[in-house]
Amino acid sequence: MAWIVPLITVLLLLAILWLLYRTRYGMAIRAVAFDVNTVRLMGIDANRIISLVFALGSSLAALGGVFYSISYPTIDPLMGVLIGLKAFAAAVLGGIGSVTGAVLGGFILGFTEVVAVAIFPELGGYKDAFAFLFLILVLLFRPVGIMGDERLERSRF
Repeated sequence: MAWIVPLITVLLLLAILWLLYRTRYGMAIRAVAFDVNTVRLMGIDANRIISLVFALGSSLAALGGVFYSISYPTIDPLMGVLIGLKAFAAAVLGGIGSVTGAVLGGFILGFTEVVAVAIFPELGGYKDAFAFLFLILVLLFRPVGIMGDERLERSRF
């Protein structure tokens, strides 16, 4: 049963990559991300594309919430704060702008937590700190993340 969530994650990653790189909507999404004004001048409804991306992201977040609620069936007003921080950390670790990098960053953060607790069981309460410490170490040596493009980082300045 524990393999279902990673399997669905990989299948969704493949579906999103197919959408982004093999369809006209994907080309429009990438164009809007690059330059909204030029896309509008080319006759593409940028607001519709932005709404599509928002709906897609919201759907994926809802699916993540369903998976989380299956594992942890309690409700708390602050239950999503740490998850949101870890999701942001995973995206930064993988490389902002890289869908594959964000998923890979999530797997690496999860693996780091599990291994750190296995090696240091007495520090099990600090498993979240291990994940963020790993993020800091990676960003010290590779500020664009694991799969980030250094050319994009340099071209901004």
